[in-house]
Amino acid sequence: MSADIRLLKSSYFTFEHDGDEIPTVTDIELPEQRIEQITHDNGNPDPVQETQGRLLFGDLVVHRDIKADMSTKLYDEHDLAATTGDTSAIKKPLTIFIKDQESTTISTLKFTGTWVKEYHPPTLCAMRSDTATEMFVISVDYMEEE
Repeated sequence: MSADIRLLKSSYFTFEHDGDEIPTVTDIELPEQRIEQITHDNGNPDPVQETQGRLLFGDLVVHRDIKADMSTKLYDEHDLAATTGDTSAIKKPLTIFIKDQESTTISTLKFTGTWVKEYHPPTLCAMRSDTATEMFVISVDYMEEE
């Protein structure tokens, strides 16, 4: 049984995109979840009926430090989406492994139907000495916890 991710420390995780670990990820904003509301017009003056539909997910936001020898996989995925325009052909699985202090996986978040829809390059500032950070916004079809 997996741990309740709402109670976990947020500093221990690994991030995989299509089976490859993406290094230097510093922050992940998990997607919001909402239930689709379906409106039915019954054709008479009575108010319309609303029923619950499927579970919908917002975007996953990933921040990572830029290093000279780092993977460009997420950027390449975004570039492919921008050039092909066909997201159905480029959707990939994504996994986040939540770990404890001993690096033992205690919960796994699996995302399906993901594609990188936005890339935000780092802000350049001559007065800062910290590492430049880039951000990716990833569209998610479905998420499950194991």
